Amino acid sequence: ERVKLEKLYYDMKSKFDGLRSLGKIPEAVFVTSLKEGGLAVKEAKRVGAMAISLVNTESNPNLVDYSIPANDNARGSVELILETIQRGLQ
Repeated sequence: ERVKLEKLYYDMKSKFDGLRSLGKIPEAVFVTSLKEGGLAVKEAKRVGAMAISLVNTESNPNLVDYSIPANDNARGSVELILETIQRGLQ
């Protein structure tokens, strides 16, 4: 049981330890899959941050402020969109 708890602790630490360095709540949260990132979107809404997401046909685009209709299961599709967003932010 202790080994399971330690594994859970290190898993959570690797996922959430970066939050300690945040100086303020982010203005926006971007997720590449609304289905997989639903918790992040809910938390963003709870704290008043904008939610932006790639939205596949299985997801509800009304859950986010800005939706990007795309196949979030295809690696090439996601890479193309992320590269385009990155170029726009530079």
